[in-house]
Amino acid sequence: PTDEIGWQHGRDAIDRGLESLTRGVKEGAVDHVSVFALTYLPWLVYLGSRLDDTMSVEVFERHRGAGGNRSWCWYEPEGDTLEFDTTVTGEGDKQASGVVVITNLTGTVREARIPDGLKQLPRVVLEPVGATPAAGILRSKADLDAAADAWIRLLGTTTSSARGRPFSISAR
Repeated sequence: PTDEIGWQHGRDAIDRGLESLTRGVKEGAVDHVSVFALTYLPWLVYLGSRLDDTMSVEVFERHRGAGGNRSWCWYEPEGDTLEFDTTVTGEGDKQASGVVVITNLTGTVREARIPDGLKQLPRVVLEPVGATPAAGILRSKADLDAAADAWIRLLGTTTSSARGRPFSISAR
């Protein structure tokens, strides 16, 4: 979607789906949720913000492997688990009205894609160490867990950097 109406339509669809899911959890009919990530990252972030700890949630990514392997399962780790780094820039600007959070996972957010009204704000960037952000970078459950741990650390960094200011997320 390229406009707010399109994004709102997606959020509304997620909310409608979660109404019946939440009802199923409360009634004991649902005890596990599997999420197959096949949409824009902002909607996945929104979905994640709406799921709570009353549900057992497992997340999957569709792999785009060579030879036509398009599986929805996590591969066994091959070598070291990915590591992620968080970089803070412009942290000293105490007058800034917010913070921009950039996640470079399936690609790199280009500077030109950041809205003009946010370019002057301090940034917190999350990206893999020693690997190029690309589709399929999270190949194992261990990689996903490492990214989730890095995200939690990022939120702690952002909270201290933002000092109560709002923040915007730019994900790829």
